[in-house]
Amino acid sequence: MALASAPCASDSKEKRQRSLTPPGPKPKAALTKDEVRRIKFELKLKDTLEELQEDNKELPCALHAALQFILQLIRKVQADPEDPAIQNIPKASRTFKYIGNLKGGKRLMRVLGFVSSGSAWGLQGAAGVLLRAAPLLEGALQAVGQAIEQLELKPVGLRVFEKHSELTGYSQRVVGMFLAMACGDALGAPVTGWRGALIHAWFGQMKQFQDLPHKDTAPGGLGIYTAETELMLATSMSILSRELFDVKSLVEAYTTVYTQEPVRAYADPLKAILPLIMAGDDYRKMGTYLGPQRHTHHEGLARLIPLAVCFRNAPDSTLNEAIHGGLLFTTIHTDVRGACFVLLKLIIALTHTTTTTTHTTPSVDGKAMVAKLLECSQCNTMRARLQLILSEAQPTTPGCYSIPPSVRENLSESIQTEAVEIVSIALCIFMQHWPDPTRAIIEAVHEGGETATLGAVVGALMGALHGCTWLPRDWFEEMENDDDESGRDVLIATAIRLAQCDLTKSSQIKHASKMFTHKGACYVTES
Repeated sequence: MALASAPCASDSKEKRQRSLTPPGPKPKAALTKDEVRRIKFELKLKDTLEELQEDNKELPCALHAALQFILQLIRKVQADPEDPAIQNIPKASRTFKYIGNLKGGKRLMRVLGFVSSGSAWGLQGAAGVLLRAAPLLEGALQAVGQAIEQLELKPVGLRVFEKHSELTGYSQRVVGMFLAMACGDALGAPVTGWRGALIHAWFGQMKQFQDLPHKDTAPGGLGIYTAETELMLATSMSILSRELFDVKSLVEAYTTVYTQEPVRAYADPLKAILPLIMAGDDYRKMGTYLGPQRHTHHEGLARLIPLAVCFRNAPDSTLNEAIHGGLLFTTIHTDVRGACFVLLKLIIALTHTTTTTTHTTPSVDGKAMVAKLLECSQCNTMRARLQLILSEAQPTTPGCYSIPPSVRENLSESIQTEAVEIVSIALCIFMQHWPDPTRAIIEAVHEGGETATLGAVVGALMGALHGCTWLPRDWFEEMENDDDESGRDVLIATAIRLAQCDLTKSSQIKHASKMFTHKGACYVTES
């Protein structure tokens, strides 16, 4: 058996030295091209997001909505990288415009791999690159959210005053009325027809605009209002264009906006009647066209709210005449006219009410307001409802009153369709929540049913009382504001002009008022 040779002294010394010497750094492996591209992409995206936040620090809520939209696109890519919707995002889509309106928004889209092509954007880069952007975008979204919570934001009303120094006390109320009406409309539009319990189960407290499709074929999108606000705006434009209330001009204004883009959610009576008028039927005969179940529909309430502005100093008889003319082509039912009269009288009273409130002496007493409406109402159906509200009102805080749920159930079905139902529930919400306009609008939406109409009506009441300084900043920024014919800036400008309009005489109302009957139906001829 061979013996192993003994190690020499020099070998042992070299081994000890090697064991005592720290190992040197291993040479780095060269980065692959994909890794280099990823690092460059992340650095460029980080710089772009930082610039985007800095350039749009005055619009944190709009920036927050834009980042949320991009993250929704990324989730679509995760679910299906071949989703054709990712390859064709219309530039005209409501939600996408939040990105296009931001400073640097289009640059962000290009960094993410989207390419502009004609009227749409498409994802031309690799889906995997877009997915790697998610952590950075989520971090930016969180940072913007914290900024919204921590920053002492300038009140919205002051921002409106900066652009419109001509705002007076009254015109500020009218601006508030128009904007709050649009906010209530946009907040309630996506859940129109839902029951209140379902809204609560789905959203908890629905404080934010939702990007959901409106009913029928109307598009969704954050801050998009329905035909309720669009027709209110058309009513205002018609009055301002003629400097009087001309029913024929009013109907022409309605048929014009009905055919324009974007398509909005219209009430069923209008969807039935407006196409007939456009086809040549006489608008003066349309009030009896629909069956009895449609005669008491609420569709006229919101669109006639401008009458509370231009006829604010007119006698009740003149206001009633204007209401009759405005409702003529959809209904001649006295219940609808009575409900509309009560609503407009309350708005007129609120625009002249001081809102300074102490703990002991409120500036508004909800029960006293309803009592005044009872005194001037001539509609028996509406009077009975006002009497029920007054008899059951329970005081809560100074000036505020709650109506028991059992009584509210008697005032309205779960899905409100009649004008008297909408006005009755709006009065209940007003009496209980008038000091807190934001909560009042949210409560209106949580009623369920015709949430867009009820939200719009309660919004108009809150704006008439509180003006525009209270509007939540995210509502103000996320409200649609796309062009020269609709949106936030048009509402503000129109409200300022309408506040200067004062129609007090019956001669300033031009409508068909002479009645005749034919085969049991009531029609009218031109006055």
